[in-house]
Amino acid sequence: MPDRPEFPDPLTGALAAARELLDDWLARTLDLPRRPEALAAARAALLGGAVPDWPAVLFAPPDAARDVSDALRAMMADPTPVSAPGAMPAQRIELFSLLDPLRHWRRGVSSPSEKTPS
Repeated sequence: MPDRPEFPDPLTGALAAARELLDDWLARTLDLPRRPEALAAARAALLGGAVPDWPAVLFAPPDAARDVSDALRAMMADPTPVSAPGAMPAQRIELFSLLDPLRHWRRGVSSPSEKTPS
């Protein structure tokens, strides 16, 4: 592993180097462009269980990876499109209370104190 001055912590540098190696392997195996969205989808499919014994496949000869590429492509999720802000009209919020029907019912029924003497 080359020295990485941008990562003062050796563990952080090792994880970054491992991620770069994994991304290189995925890009080569799946013929993916080096875009973060495509690599993230491939990484998620690999680490999510598309290939049960993926560490062995990583260190296998390149010919063995051909069988894996079909499984990875099948499990890769399509990246979500870039969000586009849209104008949404303001919505009126109507609050609901479970006691409202009881209050309306009580108003409809007069209490004995409200009755006028006949």
